[in-house]
Amino acid sequence: AKFIEKGFEGFGGDKLELTTIDWVQNKTKYHFLIFSDVEYASGILMAIIALCGIAVAVCSFNFITSKRMVNVYYSLGITRTKLFCGKFFSGLLLLFIAAALPMTVIFFSNIFTVGFSASLFKACAYYFLCFFIVSALSFTLTSLIFAAVGTSFETVIFSLVFIFIPDIFLFGIQSVMDAFLYGNPYGRGFTYVNAPFYYDNVATLSDQLSFISPVFWGNSQLTELAVRVKNTATEAVPKVSPDFLTPFIWLA
Repeated sequence: AKFIEKGFEGFGGDKLELTTIDWVQNKTKYHFLIFSDVEYASGILMAIIALCGIAVAVCSFNFITSKRMVNVYYSLGITRTKLFCGKFFSGLLLLFIAAALPMTVIFFSNIFTVGFSASLFKACAYYFLCFFIVSALSFTLTSLIFAAVGTSFETVIFSLVFIFIPDIFLFGIQSVMDAFLYGNPYGRGFTYVNAPFYYDNVATLSDQLSFISPVFWGNSQLTELAVRVKNTATEAVPKVSPDFLTPFIWLA
């Protein structure tokens, strides 16, 4: 640790309290650091990634809206199946690289800063799977919708509705329960009768059933795996055991 101590005087000439700035090297402070563990940060990030998947699909299949471009492709002897597959797999490859590149940078940055650990590798692997699967799901859904409707505006609207429909549904139920179902425990805080100073709360319906959401199924684990802080300089790296079953179920 390095310390910088600086004293300074106020406007009246009185000596103010000594200010100490404590700068601790990352190697002595963190086991690893991937992302912010602030509540809802992971949710915002995954929503942005889902929107990126929609944007990539719209850009990849935007040629459908141009009759001239379609005629050019067909005049070259390219069938609809080959054209769709080419655009689809090239988009998936782009999303794969877009998910792998930042996680590779974060992984090696942590290695150079705090050192390698199995926990770091597992956490980065889980982040990569979440990034790629969520973007691939939204990209696939948007591609199919674009091929069916043929217009950019309708594709974006239908894609947003379908990709977020489980969350919209759960949010609607939660709102109705909050308004009309008295005694509803979901999303409520409470204290114990025999321990009035102990406060606890129950997760909302959306949080408890997040595994059915195409976008937010990995939120809780992403927040949990975001950072590991050292309590002591000699503390061993804590083991992490991400649930890799859920990502592979969504991938299938």
